Amino acid sequence: GADSVHPIIHRAMIYVDSAAMEESGLGAYYPDPHGGYITRGDNNPYTDQPNLQIAGVGVIEPVKKEWIVGKALIAVPLVGYLPLHLAEFAILIIAVILIHDFVLARRKEKNG
Repeated sequence: GADSVHPIIHRAMIYVDSAAMEESGLGAYYPDPHGGYITRGDNNPYTDQPNLQIAGVGVIEPVKKEWIVGKALIAVPLVGYLPLHLAEFAILIIAVILIHDFVLARRKEKNG
């Protein structure tokens, strides 16, 4: 629901309406309980609601239908790790290039 949060893909496990939220006791975790999708990330052992709390965001609420911005049509294993480690990968590539250039320059100096 927050525009400041980058959207991520999580698996929709079940849809619960507002009444079900109250009956299940999940409504106690939210200041303004509402119905929505209960989600779970593939790498998480439990559902996101109410087990996941993010600093600066708070407890993850059930996902309202109007918050959904897309749907994954296919799954490509491990691709999700790329954006998470892009900076480290770029630094590694730059370091390898610099070391390679340094080694080539040293060889040219030795060979004359």
